[in-house]
Amino acid sequence: MYSENSGVHLLGRTQRFLLEISTILYFFARNSAIPLVQQYIHFLVAKKYNFTAEENDRLLDYLRKEDKYIDETAASLTASSSSFRRPEALVANNGSDPELGSGGTGDDDESTRAHLEERLRLSHRISEESSLIVLYLNVAELLPSAVVVVFLGCYSDATGRRRFMMWLPCVGSAVYALGFLLPLYVCPDDGAIVDSVVAKTVFVVASVFSGLSGNVPGFLSGNASYISDTDSPRRRSLRLAIVEMSIGLTFGIASLANGHWVTATGHFDQPLWFVFACSLVPFILIFFFLAEPAGEVSAQLGHDPTASSFRNFGAIRHVFGCKTAAQRKLWSIFFAFEIFVFVQQGQERTFVLFLQNHPLHWLPTQIGLFLFILYVLSGLGAWPGVPLLQRLMTDLSIAAIALLSKLIGSLLLAVAQGSFVVYLSAVVQVFHLIPYAIGRSLASQQMGEDEQGSVYAMLHSVQAILSFVGPVVHNSIFAATMSSMSGTVFLVSGPLLIIPLILLGYTRYLEMGEGGYGAVDGYQAKPFSPSSLTPLSETSGFAQRSPDFHEE
Repeated sequence: MYSENSGVHLLGRTQRFLLEISTILYFFARNSAIPLVQQYIHFLVAKKYNFTAEENDRLLDYLRKEDKYIDETAASLTASSSSFRRPEALVANNGSDPELGSGGTGDDDESTRAHLEERLRLSHRISEESSLIVLYLNVAELLPSAVVVVFLGCYSDATGRRRFMMWLPCVGSAVYALGFLLPLYVCPDDGAIVDSVVAKTVFVVASVFSGLSGNVPGFLSGNASYISDTDSPRRRSLRLAIVEMSIGLTFGIASLANGHWVTATGHFDQPLWFVFACSLVPFILIFFFLAEPAGEVSAQLGHDPTASSFRNFGAIRHVFGCKTAAQRKLWSIFFAFEIFVFVQQGQERTFVLFLQNHPLHWLPTQIGLFLFILYVLSGLGAWPGVPLLQRLMTDLSIAAIALLSKLIGSLLLAVAQGSFVVYLSAVVQVFHLIPYAIGRSLASQQMGEDEQGSVYAMLHSVQAILSFVGPVVHNSIFAATMSSMSGTVFLVSGPLLIIPLILLGYTRYLEMGEGGYGAVDGYQAKPFSPSSLTPLSETSGFAQRSPDFHEE
């Protein structure tokens, strides 16, 4: 839909609902699939070595009671645990069942210590093997998506089509879930799955297909481009903040629910079928019911989308030049965004290891509850936090507050010795997801309508690479420092957010020099900076429409 007065394509209530419910379902599927696959692979490897969850629970209880063993064994114990799961990393004792929770003296004490060391060595072996498999699968999924999303974004700009960048990742997510479901029904013995050539091939093919479909970077790029085409610049940050709210809430709920679901059923087939359903439904909604944005851009580009897509690679090079102030602003925003992604993605994958290690030693249920609180609060920080903050300050100021929120929360985690400080960090980080939305919005305001998809594709392509590099770097720092101070990883990565803060200050300096948000190629898009007297409805998704707006 289009408003002639404003020159902006606007979404009707029905179309907006379809877009938002599709986004929620897709990210519920992805946020459920990531920890489920980690649990699933670890479960298969543990099954191969006949390890049991019950024995591991008894070992955890023993280590909490016998504090003298904790410092010596924390590294091995942490490595043997995986995200969002019941621990399943101890070897069966071949009929013996010593009372690990009771202390002993003399020969009994030495025997217990030797038994512990043997189990910890075996649990470390399981952790290494499962981590290596997960690493290979992550590479097979993330690297293709980092390359493909650039081509998809350029083709999207050339044709003016945005929907395919959203429904294609939904198909990839559904195939991904089926790929991990199939071996459960083909292989009769769970312990034989991980060594089966057929199962390994299916796992890799499903991961590669998910990557080639665009995966999360592709969906985010298509979603952001669709929002840019169908909403006014003043509401763009808000709409993208709603997307981040969806991601935060679904991640929190999935973190809380999946562990309990697997524990209650003892199987992975039901949660994986749920992931499949949550992937298939948004595909149907987007493919059959969501309207394509108006085609003025594609009409201007001509009737040869292939040739136009090649021209768009030249447009990317031009947009990311350094000759004009607007181009330098775009580079500043780009680096600020990607540094935040590196820190956020790395810390996200280190939370569980940190909380399981000394001095906290949290159980999986406690970890799930913390992640639920953290991401629900951050979801609320995105909505209604963004529209409320927009009444008082500009998007640049909101981004700065969000980065400070993440920085202070990281420092609190670094010095946390008890549960109170950990939960306090969750409250302080209430705005930590906002930079995703604000960064995309600020970048989009530096370019014309025919370049939205290409720049979003570049943002999310680099984001896909950093989503892999960030966890590797953070986990390496954690492994090297956890015996001395497990929070060192947050003490190192948190201050890195000072760099994005400096870059935002530089962006503000350039903005003051040119008198606004000038964009390349002469495109001008003044930011919406509401005052305290501006009605909240003017900054929300329910803003009053122009007389030319037609509801679907």
